[in-house]
Amino acid sequence: MCWCRNPETKRPYPKKACPKFKKPGHAKWYARFDVPTADGKRRQVRIGPFRTRAEAQETLRHEISRISYGGVPSAHKITVESHFNDWLARQRPRLAVSTFADYERVIRNIVQPTLGQVKLVRLTTHHLRCLYAALGADGIESNSSVALMAERLAPSKTGPDAPKRKGTWKYPLSAKRIRKVHSIISSGLTHACKTGLIAHNPAWNAGLPKMVEEPALVWTEPRVTHWRETGRKPATVMVWTPEQCGQFLDYLQETRDRHYALFQLAMTRGPRCNELTNLLWRDLDLSKPGIITIRGTKTPRSYRTFHLGQGNVAALRRWYRVQEQERWEAGLQWTHSGHVFTNPRGEPVTRNALWHRFTRLTAAADVPPIRLHDLRHCAASLGLTAGTDLKVISETLGHRHHSFTADTYTNVMPKSDREAADAVFDIIPRRAA
Repeated sequence: MCWCRNPETKRPYPKKACPKFKKPGHAKWYARFDVPTADGKRRQVRIGPFRTRAEAQETLRHEISRISYGGVPSAHKITVESHFNDWLARQRPRLAVSTFADYERVIRNIVQPTLGQVKLVRLTTHHLRCLYAALGADGIESNSSVALMAERLAPSKTGPDAPKRKGTWKYPLSAKRIRKVHSIISSGLTHACKTGLIAHNPAWNAGLPKMVEEPALVWTEPRVTHWRETGRKPATVMVWTPEQCGQFLDYLQETRDRHYALFQLAMTRGPRCNELTNLLWRDLDLSKPGIITIRGTKTPRSYRTFHLGQGNVAALRRWYRVQEQERWEAGLQWTHSGHVFTNPRGEPVTRNALWHRFTRLTAAADVPPIRLHDLRHCAASLGLTAGTDLKVISETLGHRHHSFTADTYTNVMPKSDREAADAVFDIIPRRAA
């Protein structure tokens, strides 16, 4: 209730009878406190409204403690939405275009609808745990907070059988995707801690789902037979055998596919898809023995230089002549982008276009399906089969640590393991049959 009085009776209004009761902030508790200033003049900050006196006192103690450790006095007015929008704008110059687009999608479609109106200083670990539970929940759970989060996520939700729309995800999200969302939120909140907006990062110990790494499998004959009978892949990440790689490249060469050089380079040397689409002619040296420089941004080791191999040099030279012919035919409509892999108008080929084309080509070549990114796994497995040192493969692929390469690819075509298996039988004495 408030302390307003009836002008006629001079008595306080009964509970909720005041005509001003429905106004925002009326009959609420506020708190004031002094904040330090550079000029020494007194400055007071008001925080509120609060429903009870105890809530106002608790928040007041929290604000005084936060400011005493160097916090910003006006941080209690900042919402999660305004902070993340400001943080995202500051991150744009240092992020790659695709990375920034991913950050923007997460903030616009996940963070803003669910947590956007929450005051930044009042954001807790419980908020984030409920959000991650809603992202990973197959249905609405009994927890009211999780159900509310799921309801706010509805506009960005795509049904399991419906085609995916731009800016949406098919829920429930995988554990890997939820961890990606968490990393973006945690980065934004870490910046808030460093700038004094909040005293601690609520993203710590947010209860992330356990992520099980699915190993890559090789398309052996039994697995290919099972796929042809059922139409189901044994695993998400699949790798072609050398024979299947040759079958696919032979089909591209026979049909004179315009992206033969691209797919062969991806299959044999393993650059990432974005690294291929952003590759420039100035980063290639097609004289013997052939050198390529990858200006990657994923990790510090993704910026690397390695040899192409004579097969890739010959394919890229042929593609250069084809591109020059297309440039001459396009005339003034040609886009001088300087990119290696382009469409007939000179525009850089997009990842989505490559994905659709690769899917059609694998079906036409009658080879089992793999993802476009799995060509990178093929490059690693072919290198292992050829006896290339694991450290060389790791440096060519641009991995951060050599141990990651060993943990990921030693189960794919393990030549040393096969030799070890045969060696065991060689040392077992047996009676002659």
